[in-house]
Amino acid sequence: DACIVLAEGISGSEEAFSRRMTEMAHELGLTSVNFVNATGLEGEGHVVSAEDLARLAKMTIDKYPQYYEWYSLPSYTWREYTQANRNPLLEVAGADGLKTGHLESSGYGLTASAVRDGVRRTIVVNGLPTMAARAQESERLMRVAFQSFDLKTIGPETLALPDVEVWLGETRTVPVSLAEPIEVAGHKAAFSKAKVEIVLDGPVKAPVKKGDPVGKLVITMEGSEPTEAPIIAEADVKKLGFVGMALEGVRTFISSGDE
Repeated sequence: DACIVLAEGISGSEEAFSRRMTEMAHELGLTSVNFVNATGLEGEGHVVSAEDLARLAKMTIDKYPQYYEWYSLPSYTWREYTQANRNPLLEVAGADGLKTGHLESSGYGLTASAVRDGVRRTIVVNGLPTMAARAQESERLMRVAFQSFDLKTIGPETLALPDVEVWLGETRTVPVSLAEPIEVAGHKAAFSKAKVEIVLDGPVKAPVKKGDPVGKLVITMEGSEPTEAPIIAEADVKKLGFVGMALEGVRTFISSGDE
């Protein structure tokens, strides 16, 4: 009732508020979200993915640290009413949030986060038949998250990339690097088998200026979506003059004749 009262006060109706929440979720990048009510109870078309719940948890932790500590309170008392925290993972080392859930249509669920030695892991489970099953599966999944998965940061200074060919440039190649550091998450065993490739936007044509985007680095690991990051030129490459282009044309013709 309180949710509906607030929704009506903010947007005039629960339906209008739900549309506003959906629009805001999409603006935040939570593309699976579709709200049809303000309460979170069952509703036709009322959905959110586990992945987006994990994203929302990260946003909450990163953007609102002053409020996030409330999630770890064992209980909360208002007047004569005391509500215990239902998060079954708060007894697990490092656990400090977030939120349980239960609906007849989707079962028992939990979005939970924990930090150990400065490393944070967030899990999302749903569809469990009982509170006990939720507690057991959540503890198991959090243990696996810390023991079997890793998050590595790859920066321009730590990853040497091969030079990229330049068409009609005073030099035939240009050094490239990552535009910025990227984070790659995955199962620890998958890192040694990762596939790394450079995908160019097309032929790199002179002139090239240092900092120009030339393509992307694609890292593919088993069990994870490919990670993509832009790569940029690390030097200027001037375009050949008329004589240079003529000589390059002759060289290309001779090379093609040898094949």
